[in-house]
Amino acid sequence: MWKGLFLSFLALGTVIGAMLFFQWNAYSKQSEPSKVLESAQQELTIETTQDQLFVTQTIKGLSKGKEYRTVNTEKQFRWECPGIEGKGCSSSDEDPSTFISEDGSLTFEYIIPVGASPAAFLLTDWTTMIPDVHIDDTLTVIVDSSRRSGTWSAGGRPEGYKQGELIDYYVFEREGDAPAVFWQAEKLNTFEAGDNIIFLAAEKENGLAIAPESAEKMADLPFLTLIQTSSYKEAAGSGLMIINPGTDPNELMAKILSQALKEKFSGTPPGETWLLDLATSAALSQEPGSEKAKSLLAGLKEVMGEEGMERFYSYVKNSDSLNAEQLDRFLVSELGKDTSYFTLNKDEKAPYIPFYFADERNIDVNGTESDLEAIGLDGKTYFPFIKTAGLLGFKAEKVSAKEIFLQGAGNNSYRFYLDKNIFIYNEEDYGLLENPLVTVGSELFMDSHWLEALFKIKVAEDEHRISIEKGK
Repeated sequence: MWKGLFLSFLALGTVIGAMLFFQWNAYSKQSEPSKVLESAQQELTIETTQDQLFVTQTIKGLSKGKEYRTVNTEKQFRWECPGIEGKGCSSSDEDPSTFISEDGSLTFEYIIPVGASPAAFLLTDWTTMIPDVHIDDTLTVIVDSSRRSGTWSAGGRPEGYKQGELIDYYVFEREGDAPAVFWQAEKLNTFEAGDNIIFLAAEKENGLAIAPESAEKMADLPFLTLIQTSSYKEAAGSGLMIINPGTDPNELMAKILSQALKEKFSGTPPGETWLLDLATSAALSQEPGSEKAKSLLAGLKEVMGEEGMERFYSYVKNSDSLNAEQLDRFLVSELGKDTSYFTLNKDEKAPYIPFYFADERNIDVNGTESDLEAIGLDGKTYFPFIKTAGLLGFKAEKVSAKEIFLQGAGNNSYRFYLDKNIFIYNEEDYGLLENPLVTVGSELFMDSHWLEALFKIKVAEDEHRISIEKGK
């Protein structure tokens, strides 16, 4: 007896201990503070030679005595961290990518080959990164002694230029990390096309004319250097975009705005960046490229209206970050109804799910409150078909991917087809002008009109409640 009692207590203690462990483990994970990136500033100096660039990169504002992990790119050669007095950076271990910031900064030196006589070249993702550090601003200085006959530009505001007897100096400033850097052998003219756009082109008469309404859409977005040239393929990098001559003006405005939004919302989840192109189309009243994006935008316009669409773009432009859930929160605040429109549609390759609202009214079936959850779609109230049929006394069976069979009391039965505008009632065919079933996501719905007509029931709705009653 005592042995059995002891084993019972032992088992109980084990269970309680496991419960406490999992509860504490879950609490600990929830209590862990989110990682905050350290802020720093960056200075880049590019010195030119005949066939390569010598780069000195200094990151300032780091914590003294702290060790940092670095990530280099494949473009860099003869990379080194010279350290104080050129003796090399110190490290607490043998990891070749970690270095201690002894004085609150780290300096890296490396070479980027560019070839002896290219017509043009573009540098993107060309600097050393410290993953745990956020670069607030970058100063880029180009010291050119070998390519003075060409044109230098970068994805930052030009803040200085000095032409010397043997060396030319260019200075660019940019909020955020390193800018893209472009050089071409042909001379380009430079002029402002807006408050935050610099335009470079071979001929001044090819200047960029931005309509006032388009300029307003781009106000307060990140700075952009736009280069029109036939010396390099169309491309984009941090703060810089290259276009070829002859680009359609409407297409060009879409590209500029899309690039500016991508710059601003660089932290948008990779699978959701296409929503930025959707915002661009909304701002410029242009059609998006993909069929799903067209459907998504059309559904949005239908519920928001013209003024609502202006508020939508204003919200996007003035946000600090952007994702599908955030856009849904905006819709809820605007429309006063719960919706997951963007979240459900965030995968561009998945089928389009129409705009619907969660209907928060309680639903009674034959006088008893149910757990049915209706939705509002196209101005109508829709009910989950299988679950509603079950509460009306039918047993549902999915005969195939396109056929649903309902068996009621006695020989009372229905057959519905997802791909045909017919239904079979007690083995007799009936034609319909439209299919009464609607697929939303992976669930079938039927609106109140069809439920009443096909099942001889009564659906009554008021502000707070919906009642479904069987017919007599």
